Amino acid sequence: MSRGLGEFLFNSNYSQVFFFGEGSMELKKCNGCGNEFPATKEYFYWHKGSNYLIKKCKECTRTQAKYYRQNNIDKIQKNAKQWSEKNLDKVHSYHKKYNEKHKEKIKERSRTYNRQRYHTSKASLTLYAHKLTIEEDPKDDGNGHILARCTYCGKYFRPTTLEVKNRIHCLTTMAGGENRLYCSDGCKAACPIFRRWSPEAIDKISGENSYNWRGGITTKPYCPIWIKSGFKENIRKRDNHQCQNPHCRKNSKRICVHHIDYIKKNCHPLNLITICNSCNSRANFNREYWQEFYTKVMTKKFKKDGLTNRRHKIIKKA
Repeated sequence: MSRGLGEFLFNSNYSQVFFFGEGSMELKKCNGCGNEFPATKEYFYWHKGSNYLIKKCKECTRTQAKYYRQNNIDKIQKNAKQWSEKNLDKVHSYHKKYNEKHKEKIKERSRTYNRQRYHTSKASLTLYAHKLTIEEDPKDDGNGHILARCTYCGKYFRPTTLEVKNRIHCLTTMAGGENRLYCSDGCKAACPIFRRWSPEAIDKISGENSYNWRGGITTKPYCPIWIKSGFKENIRKRDNHQCQNPHCRKNSKRICVHHIDYIKKNCHPLNLITICNSCNSRANFNREYWQEFYTKVMTKKFKKDGLTNRRHKIIKKA
């Protein structure tokens, strides 16, 4: 068959194509459906190993692959497992590259999953019912989920997992508030005790009953130099106006000056470190750990100058 100007010419296995201008296109018959399509990658998959267009069109190829997966799922999973066990380094390398490339996508997927799991899923009866009180009066809805009584109207409804977990957290810990269960936003708004702390809840977190009680040191004054103009700014400038926590979560852009040993009157420059507000909040818990942690940070930072921090006193090496 002769070819005129403006046509595509293919060799016998369609691995090469020659174009001579605008005109007709070579047609290729699909071995699956029998229809003819232009012999291009738009209609046929390209076999990379042998370097040619496969014999079936894309639609027939997808249908065949889908049918094979449905009828050979066990075989596919077995082969995939065996290959993964033999090529662990490749698998780990691929996962690492994928996680780095799609970091934001993975975070969003995780947030979506947690919202679906806790914000919309119904609370399990076996997991949470025994932790609630008689005020909620948990019952079985017939499907293994909790039916709880609304605090305001007394109507029974299905609370979400998040609502039940928040309620249990307030019942079993020293957290403020009560997080009672309500069947609707209308009941929340109409309830006189909604968002009002009970005296018992206030007592849990106030004064000497607080888990963070330090003997009333918050009322003690700072050293005189602390309130002087430019003193704290000099500390921030020394630290380049950046949080000095090497494991900072980058949750806050605001920075502050933190006392490493938590002693307000010890305003020696090497007892002060610049950290962000988020890290400063974390440092209010497990203080012994954070005191040792920031001491090591400052020791490493000023080690070249012969300075170190021991037992809350700044001394110069001999």
